Amino acid sequence: MSFSGARRGVFPLPSLASGPASFRPTSRRCQQRLSRRLRETDVANGAITALNVLHSGKSTAFPQTSYNPSLSSFRAVASIQESTRNYVSRVAAHLNGPCDDNFSTQSLLASTYSGRDDALPIRAAAVSLPSSSGGCDLIDFLPEELRSLYATPNPALFGLPRFQDPDLPPPQPPPTAFLVESDQDYVDLVLRMRELSMLTFTTKPKVINGLFALPKDGGKQRLLFDGRPVNAFMAEPPPMKLCTPDYLARLEVPEGERLFVFKEDVDNYYHRLRVPEWMHPYLALPPVRAGDLGLSEFPPDQLVYPCCTTLPMGWSHAPGIAQAVHEFIADNFTSLKPADRICDSSDFLLDRPRHSLYIDDCAGMALERHLPQLIKIQQEYQRVMDGIGLTTKASKRILPSCDGVEVVGINIDGKRLTAGMAPIKLFRLVEKTRALLGQGFATGKQIERLVGSWSWAFLARRAAFSVFSSVYRFCESAHRSRFQIWPSVNRELSIACALAPLLSTSLASPWFPKVIASDASTLAQGVCAAPRSVLQLRAMANTPPPQVAQKGIPMDRSLHRDLHDAQWSTIVSAPFSRKEHINVLELRALRTAVRWVASSPLALGSRVMSWVDSLVVMYGVRKGRFSSFDLLGQMRPLSALLLAMDISLTCNWIPTDHNPADAPSRDPLFGRKFDSTLGYPGEGGS
Repeated sequence: MSFSGARRGVFPLPSLASGPASFRPTSRRCQQRLSRRLRETDVANGAITALNVLHSGKSTAFPQTSYNPSLSSFRAVASIQESTRNYVSRVAAHLNGPCDDNFSTQSLLASTYSGRDDALPIRAAAVSLPSSSGGCDLIDFLPEELRSLYATPNPALFGLPRFQDPDLPPPQPPPTAFLVESDQDYVDLVLRMRELSMLTFTTKPKVINGLFALPKDGGKQRLLFDGRPVNAFMAEPPPMKLCTPDYLARLEVPEGERLFVFKEDVDNYYHRLRVPEWMHPYLALPPVRAGDLGLSEFPPDQLVYPCCTTLPMGWSHAPGIAQAVHEFIADNFTSLKPADRICDSSDFLLDRPRHSLYIDDCAGMALERHLPQLIKIQQEYQRVMDGIGLTTKASKRILPSCDGVEVVGINIDGKRLTAGMAPIKLFRLVEKTRALLGQGFATGKQIERLVGSWSWAFLARRAAFSVFSSVYRFCESAHRSRFQIWPSVNRELSIACALAPLLSTSLASPWFPKVIASDASTLAQGVCAAPRSVLQLRAMANTPPPQVAQKGIPMDRSLHRDLHDAQWSTIVSAPFSRKEHINVLELRALRTAVRWVASSPLALGSRVMSWVDSLVVMYGVRKGRFSSFDLLGQMRPLSALLLAMDISLTCNWIPTDHNPADAPSRDPLFGRKFDSTLGYPGEGGS
């Protein structure tokens, strides 16, 4: 095939040929291989169709009979094919062989999936409680600023004025979930918790909260505290920062290395943290007769209120407190350093042992050459936590391994050097989604739980968030009512299912050797590029974005100087064909820049650094979607391009005065123009 007159864009992507339908090998092994190949082709074509639909914004894919695909298109299809091959093989391995018939059965989990509320009435005998509780006073292990906030009844915890005015009536608490099988079950549960010193009793509670249970493995029940009343009474908790999957997906591992990961889990972490005594009346539960509990200090018919003495799971302040305690212990009693913690304020280079702390979980990771050091870190962590009274759970302990370890719901494969939700979990999520869509009706809560699961999977590839829009409106409109699933909701969830094989990222992805800058004015768009080293690109990617939108925001001077001294080349300086909002034009300019990058063979599976001077565009691209329909319409083609080419885009902000693309965007004749049909001479660009 000749490509002399071929179009230069990536889309539309061509579908893969399935092969002759009449061919049937006689060998069973050959039949298995053919079945696997056909399955891989079907899954890959589903992803290709979904990307074409996402890019075009139409309900059907492009017709693919009258165009000549570009080299970039074939590179994208090859990447998609490789991703689906890995996805299919790893799912098949979990389903007992490559020819398992369940692989393509859409109703596999239809019988087990339902959208019911998982809250269960409490059965005292089934509730799982720790062997001991309250062994660690949380006030002793909080940083100074939080210790002063929680040690005594601080007015900052009751921030609303009406809570502090004695002349005003107390606020009406929201409805509380209190689910028990019987009154006797509640009495038995209180007796069990009393024996473990998890409760004190009062006749004058400040706030009465609720209790319910969730199912747990082995027929057990997980006890949950309904803290909506105390949450409404108190001020919002301080902000907290956690290691989420999008941070893990940004880790950099040299190609050819092996990554080892260990994992520790604190046993019944919340129940082992003892809250200060002044909090007890705010964490009260429904009353019980003192005589039923055998409390001699009260009259037998006196109603007494059990009060939680350990950190309750359901209080809005509890996750932040638990995280702060965990970080304080790690920083002050172990060799785990804050600079090595994976978070938004650290770098993402695995040139040393790194770790993440997520409430009660601790995960450490390091390259093979740092394995002895990683083993010592895990042993030290176990020794310190057990000595404090926060016992680690041996059944969930994972010694350093490169065979794939799940960290905050994301599987980190140390051999393939990938990060993303485990393929078998993605497959089951796809099956759940298809089963629900097959019913044709759903409540808003059912779709909300489904979207929550997909959102966690999307965090490894944030560009996929642009798929969702109507699902959010459906959840808000339907809530607990049963509605017919809207066609737009069906379309978005179907696209998410088709894109499942692409929802992982390579930790060994190289940096694209040029940094790009884009800008737009009401007249034209401008794109510039400059060669940068890997160290310079990393420094740019780790620069935190500004938090406020105002002129003259201070920047890192060294980075500012580096950008100013770069040898920028004007790639695009072209007028717009129609008038649109400036934010839409800014996003169009960024799309043009990424299209230029995608024309290079070096772009496939790479990390790309870009600069824009629009905070709206920067934050929207970092998030993966926009609430504005016009901006979302531009984000979806950009997301389709990023997913098809396996590009990880880092977008940051630069002041307009220092944006090299500013002049080309204001003068359409500043530099060479961009032909939207033919692109640029040569696939590599300059």
